[in-house]
Amino acid sequence: LSEEEIIKLAVDYFDQQDEEWEEQELEHDQNPTKRPRTAKSRRLREAKILSLVYKKIGGSNILKTDGRWLSNEPVCRWYGVVCGHRGQHKAGMKGRNPTPPPDDAVTAIQLNNLDLDGTLPTEFAMMEHLSQLILRNNKIRGTIPPEL
Repeated sequence: LSEEEIIKLAVDYFDQQDEEWEEQELEHDQNPTKRPRTAKSRRLREAKILSLVYKKIGGSNILKTDGRWLSNEPVCRWYGVVCGHRGQHKAGMKGRNPTPPPDDAVTAIQLNNLDLDGTLPTEFAMMEHLSQLILRNNKIRGTIPPEL
């Protein structure tokens, strides 16, 4: 498959999941104490964010390194994605979200030396457990979102 076909497949998959995810998010936002966000909605949100990031920073180099990006594989198996407490530093635990993350929550993204090019995606700030973002030796421009 070409990169465009892979992106289209990923977009189609997430579009199918959007309605359910948005309904869960809306219910949670309207009454956060009633029911916590489900793990499934968090995982879908993280996969969708990572797919947007892929498109914004020339992710084809990531795909060349590991074909699991934009697949139906759990994002924790995608190249450079670290989940659970393994990606948390003590400083991160004191930061935005001091509660230990679930084992399948994205806590770090390490995409070094991939010749990625583009503006730093602000969508990273939407990943509630992300505490490490390592993009060394790429051509990423922009400022770190204040939410991070």
